[in-house]
Amino acid sequence: MSATSVQESRPTHILFVGAGAVGCFYASRCHHPSVNIHVSLICRSNYATVAKSGVSLETHSFGNYHFKPHAVYSSISNAASSPDAPAEGWDYAVVTTKALPDITDDSKDIEPLVRRAPDGKTCIVLIQNGVGVEEAHRKRFPRNPIASAVTIISAEQISHDVVRQNRWTRISMGSYSDGHGGETPELQQVSKRGDL
Repeated sequence: MSATSVQESRPTHILFVGAGAVGCFYASRCHHPSVNIHVSLICRSNYATVAKSGVSLETHSFGNYHFKPHAVYSSISNAASSPDAPAEGWDYAVVTTKALPDITDDSKDIEPLVRRAPDGKTCIVLIQNGVGVEEAHRKRFPRNPIASAVTIISAEQISHDVVRQNRWTRISMGSYSDGHGGETPELQQVSKRGDL
C-alpha cells in the first residue's frame, strides 16, 4: 500500500473495553497509526496514568515497547459522547473485561458504543472467559458481526502503566452467528462479515 493510499483511506477505529493485562497487550498489538489503524482504550482504575503516559509492555514475544493509545476514556459513556470519538462510529468494539453474566450484562453496557443501523457497522469482538458469552450480544445486536476469541496469555499488569508477558501467547478466534452455524440466510451473511 502506498503512502498516498494510506492517507486517502478512511481510518479504522478500534475501541478496547477493558485495559487490564489482556486488553492492553492485544490493543498494543493492533495499534498501527502508520497504516491508519487507531486503537483507543476504556480504562477504570488506571485511567489517569494511561491517559497521561500510555502503557509500557515487557514482552517475551515482542521485546519491550511503549504503547500510546489514540485516545483514552474513563468510561463507556465518556467514549460514546466524547467529541474526539470517531464521527463514523467504532469499527470494532473489543471486550476484554471478565465475563460475569450473573452480575453484569456486557451487551447492554457496550450498547452506546455499537453502531447498528442500517448495516450493523460495528464488529463486536469478545475476548472473555466463559462459555456462551456471545448469546446475549447476538440477541441485542442481531445484525452486527461478532467474533469470539479464546486466548492463552501469561500476562500480568504489574502497575497501572506496565504489562508484562511472561511466556508465549496464543489466540484463536472465529465468527459467531447463533451458535448453530447460522440457521437463517441473514445470520449466515452476518457471520461472513465477522470473519477476520
